[in-house]
Amino acid sequence: MKLTRWLAWPVLTVACTIMLVASYIGDVEVFCAALLSASCALYSWVLDCEEQMMINRQNAKSVASRLRWEVKEEKQAGDKLDSIVVLAARFSVSRGTVRKAISALAQEGLLEVVHGRGIYVLGDTGLRGDRNDRPKDVIARDILNRASGSYLPATTDMVNVYNCSYSTVRRVQLHLANAGHIWRDTHGGYRRT
Repeated sequence: MKLTRWLAWPVLTVACTIMLVASYIGDVEVFCAALLSASCALYSWVLDCEEQMMINRQNAKSVASRLRWEVKEEKQAGDKLDSIVVLAARFSVSRGTVRKAISALAQEGLLEVVHGRGIYVLGDTGLRGDRNDRPKDVIARDILNRASGSYLPATTDMVNVYNCSYSTVRRVQLHLANAGHIWRDTHGGYRRT
């Protein structure tokens, strides 16, 4: 008899209580029967947990498979995927399952998760589009195309122009400064070298 998870713990608790009482009064038959019930409940709960883990693994693989097909057949590089909450509702799975699927696809190089911005399609999906269309690549390309010695726009202006986060612009500025392509003057602005 397979007990569901919600029933296994109460049965286990009652069986242990009966075992305690039976051992106190010295009734060996009742003790053995309670021990058998407790072990069956525990075994059933362990099997149920293992089965649930297998279903979750299968769900993550299934969601990853469906997302992989969607990315390769219907999306272009640079396209933004729906949020994790929307994907979880669409596939009728938990957000953790969707995160596992997205993580697997990110390891394959199909997706990139940009914290605070979303999930983006990467690489060659078979359709048009280029990975260099990401905001940080566009910003770097535009800065490098500026004339030598020219001032760069303020960071907040670049955030508005490129529709990206402040930290994205700052990372590009710091990367280009470390590479020697721009430098910070005494007034706090950046200039092209």
